[in-house]
Amino acid sequence: MAYSGAVTMCSGNNLYPHAGSYMSYITTLLALLILIGIGFNYKGRRTLIALSIALSGISLIAISQFYWLSAVSYYLGSGLLFLSIWYNGSLLYFVNRFKTRFSPPH
Repeated sequence: MAYSGAVTMCSGNNLYPHAGSYMSYITTLLALLILIGIGFNYKGRRTLIALSIALSGISLIAISQFYWLSAVSYYLGSGLLFLSIWYNGSLLYFVNRFKTRFSPPH
């Protein structure tokens, strides 16, 4: 659920026409659904960190929709949402695999 919400948010090709309109509220609702999706996949401290990253992303998206009208902050916020979903899911698996593959032999 969280991934589909983030993918939908990243289709912001019509960012400026939606800024400040009712579509901005739909974007904010999708972001809140992502928070709920992360929360349902609770994994202790990892989820709390992921939720803080997601809140940072949601803040940037809200600022870009209601105050700044900035595509940079919109996509940076969307990227932070993806990172938070991945962090709560399987990012550490890939980091550990990368470390073991490229670490010097003992």
